[in-house]
Amino acid sequence: MKKVFMATILLLCFSLPFAFADGHESGDSGEGRIKVGVLLGQAPLLTAGFPITKNIELNATFGTDWSFNSVRFGANALFGVLDTKISGETLPLSVGPQIDLHFIRGGIFLFDVLGVVRWEYTFDFPLNLFTEAGLGVAFFGFQGVTLVNFAWTAGIGVRYVL
Repeated sequence: MKKVFMATILLLCFSLPFAFADGHESGDSGEGRIKVGVLLGQAPLLTAGFPITKNIELNATFGTDWSFNSVRFGANALFGVLDTKISGETLPLSVGPQIDLHFIRGGIFLFDVLGVVRWEYTFDFPLNLFTEAGLGVAFFGFQGVTLVNFAWTAGIGVRYVL
């Protein structure tokens, strides 16, 4: 029952933007500007977003896990899919691939390949709030053995718009 409830909540969170969508117009006030901040969720991470084109943003992350037993590097390319309009405000929805590298104490290496969805809002002042989630595949490497498993990422973030 708990799994069904969580799946329903996640489905609502990521389907509501489509219900209010007008297509992607890039009307976000943070568009085309570098954004630097933190992402808290599966892990505490520093994050930076770099606009490449009007609809593409490259993002880099760096951090650790909550027990401070690993170092994590990540990168994704997010493509603007649509703009959600709520009370005249624009909330862009982006999707794209992500790669994470984890170096875990004890010689364990983890490589994640994920599909990520991000929904964000930029205020009139230089502050950007976002939530993102992703699913994918994890490849573990330990003493010459490679294992494959389920991978996920999720969190909420705040960034300063430069």
